[in-house]
Amino acid sequence: MFIEQAYKSDYHFAKYIPFAFCFFGLMVLQFFMLQFLSIDTNAIMESEIAKIGKNLFLLENLVPFAFFLGVLLLWIKFCNNQQTKN
Repeated sequence: MFIEQAYKSDYHFAKYIPFAFCFFGLMVLQFFMLQFLSIDTNAIMESEIAKIGKNLFLLENLVPFAFFLGVLLLWIKFCNNQQTKN
């Protein structure tokens, strides 16, 4: 049922390419920065958790994902003219 609906919609793959390039570009940039600068991420995470607590640290790390999920949903709704609800 859902696959049949996907074929009926006006889907342009090129509209999603900027999101993919941005995501993978940031991941590659982060990897190289960690490798070249010899940053110990475990030590940084442990010190931040000790400083602000586990729950606030988790919240700080989840807020960007929630924000970009909202941006993606708005992109789908306005740039692709598709509904985000059934």
